[in-house]
Amino acid sequence: MNSKEKYELQRVFFWIFRPLVLVVGFVLSQTYHLLFGWWLDDRDARKNQENFAEEIRENLAFLFKDGAQLIPYERKYPPAFDNAMVTVAVGNLRFRFARGRGDLQVHITPQHAPRDWHEMATVLMAIDRGFARRPSYYRL
Repeated sequence: MNSKEKYELQRVFFWIFRPLVLVVGFVLSQTYHLLFGWWLDDRDARKNQENFAEEIRENLAFLFKDGAQLIPYERKYPPAFDNAMVTVAVGNLRFRFARGRGDLQVHITPQHAPRDWHEMATVLMAIDRGFARRPSYYRL
């Protein structure tokens, strides 16, 4: 059997078994969601959220000594990977810590503008350089 015949045989097997693999995958996925996913995914997401909140409390204990409070996250978000979000209120500021896929983001907003979140690195750069100069990545 030469390589061209092997290639044709592989193509035939692919087109024969592809629908079967897709159907089996669909059935297994739906079975998981029906039996386990509706409660297990939410439970894992809540546990992730609680663990992340505890991690924030431990690593930023100095904030909580000064009266910082955790603000519950009201919106439901899709539980995926290790995503978690924690908001901490400290005086007139709100800090939002978001973790996902090993990445950590910190955003900050004043209390009087709760939807005006800014990335912490940008705020620190603005404070360091002054407000007259904008960061270079804002220019095209």
